[in-house]
Amino acid sequence: MTFRSLQFGHYNLRSIQFTQKHEFVKYFPNIQVVFEVSEGCQLGKQHRLPFPSSATWKASEKLDLVHSDVSRPMKTTSVNGNKYFILFIDDFTRMTWVYFLKQKSEVFFCF
Repeated sequence: MTFRSLQFGHYNLRSIQFTQKHEFVKYFPNIQVVFEVSEGCQLGKQHRLPFPSSATWKASEKLDLVHSDVSRPMKTTSVNGNKYFILFIDDFTRMTWVYFLKQKSEVFFCF
């Protein structure tokens, strides 16, 4: 039997060899380990650099910078007939406001 990464869910090759050598699993098949690394394994083990801890510009007082987003229309309308919501987040305090909207045209009024 030839080792295929899909059979063991991208299991570590050294762990498979260790398991075979010490006979930890009863009736464990004798697997011939082939050192071919699949594309999925390579992508999964790549490391990324962390996001910078300091932003280029950050708010220094309340309401200096406010992030907002409008939702897509929800599949099910609320009890009051709302299909959208708008979200405002203050960058300095992280205070969050949510407003529910019946139509997307109400966004400017909420702002």
